[in-house]
This record gives sequence, structure tokens and C-alpha cells, in this order.
Amino acid sequence: MNDCFTKSDENYQTVWVVQQIVERTDGPPHARLVRQGEGAGSYRTISLSALRDTAFYRRVPPRPMPN
Repeated sequence: MNDCFTKSDENYQTVWVVQQIVERTDGPPHARLVRQGEGAGSYRTISLSALRDTAFYRRVPPRPMPN
């Protein structure tokens, strides 16, 4: 958790932070991502397989939080 990702087709603009891993009995595990920085509070839920696929997302270093 707290790993940071950005969509592969973006230029490192929006950073999404893994807030929670959701495991259900009726489907694959998903990650709940929360937007960091401008627009903070927005969220999305992505399957872990999509999150690990570099065609869709790539891991990035965390950005410093503004004061």
C-alpha cells in the first residue's frame, strides 16, 4: 500500500496512491487508488492485473505533499 502510480499514457501528471487492496470471493483482487495533489480525494478502483500492466500504469516515486 501507499505505492504510487501514474497512467502510462500521461506525462507523470496525475499520481494515484494505493489506499487499499480489495479482495472479493467473486472476482480478481483490485486496488483502490486515491488521487494525490490537485484533485485530491478522487478515487478509482483498478484490478491488480491492470495496475501491474505497464501498458496501463507505471510505478513512480511519491511526490512531496504540499505544506
